[in-house]
Amino acid sequence: MKIIPIIHLLLTLLPLTSICSSSTGGEILIFLYFSAVSGALFVYLIPAYVAMWRDIEKKAGPIIINIFLGWSVIGWVVSLVWAFIGNKKGELIKVQVVKE
Repeated sequence: MKIIPIIHLLLTLLPLTSICSSSTGGEILIFLYFSAVSGALFVYLIPAYVAMWRDIEKKAGPIIINIFLGWSVIGWVVSLVWAFIGNKKGELIKVQVVKE
């Protein structure tokens, strides 16, 4: 079973040509269509926003994984976790040396 991206699903369920051709309520449907697409895009890019907001050291990793593998739930969750647990720039890492 393939996982269908939300944006692709929205584009196939609500074709823009049928929305524009309706005579009554077409403007409302266009507004709802673009609101749903922009909302889905916002949710899709949440890991990238978190990585940039937290200003982690290697923010390219979660952003690239989010863009290319975010359509799968696993890729989206991995990039979100990486964005939250990544080290911030300038953050010191405590290392404890244990002598045996």
